[in-house]
Amino acid sequence: MDWLKKNVNIKSYLFLTLVTIIIVESFFAKSRSEAWVFAFISFASVLNQLMLVVGLGILFKFRETKPGLLDMTKVFFLMLTKTGILAVAFYMGILLIKDRIIIALFIYIVQLANLFFSIKKKQS
Repeated sequence: MDWLKKNVNIKSYLFLTLVTIIIVESFFAKSRSEAWVFAFISFASVLNQLMLVVGLGILFKFRETKPGLLDMTKVFFLMLTKTGILAVAFYMGILLIKDRIIIALFIYIVQLANLFFSIKKKQS
């Protein structure tokens, strides 16, 4: 978690996420149930991406020290869990909003851009 705080501006990321959710909920949700699905997918996207950054931080730490089997197992299950969370979110989206799932994919892509813009730049 320390690596995450050092490399990602969490406040900026959460602000951009909130703006994304407000825009999607205001302009794309046709019903309350769609709004809940979009919010759930947004939450799953945020959770997925934060777990990705934490997992990458652990993997980058492995360059300094040789990882043990337990460390590799933790990273494996972290990555498996993050992928599972996203898969469940999109599966629920497909079940509940069917032909409007493309909006959920748009949410995920915008969240990736939000993460990119929130990464702290290293000063040389």
